[in-house]
Amino acid sequence: MTSITLAAVGKLRKSYWVNAEQEYRKRLTRYCNYRVVECKDETAVRKALADHFIIALDERGDLPSSPELADRISTLRMQGQKIGLAIGGADGWSSDFRAQASMLLAFGRITLPHQMARVVAAEQVYRAFRIINGEPYHKQ
Repeated sequence: MTSITLAAVGKLRKSYWVNAEQEYRKRLTRYCNYRVVECKDETAVRKALADHFIIALDERGDLPSSPELADRISTLRMQGQKIGLAIGGADGWSSDFRAQASMLLAFGRITLPHQMARVVAAEQVYRAFRIINGEPYHKQ
């Protein structure tokens, strides 16, 4: 089963963000091993994702459609890659981290709050697996 780790600088504190993320984590259990690691800083994110294909969320990143993201996840899955999603803190990523990431991904050119980005990331991974498996998303 595919291993996907979301490493995020900071913690979810508000119950509505926690509940939303937990809902997608629950849905993902049938598709992959999805885990979340809350990190103190960028160094801890690097350590948590040391052996992963790192997809760093960054407003300067690629803007794939959901089907294009699903294709990328599918390819990585077939290659047996561990996938790491990285969400930075308030100041974003250092230029060194961005350069070392395997891929930069943006959810648009806007900057999302850290907590919302975590929920959107989980939702997009869930959507990707629904697409990969040919399942309708809107009829969950």
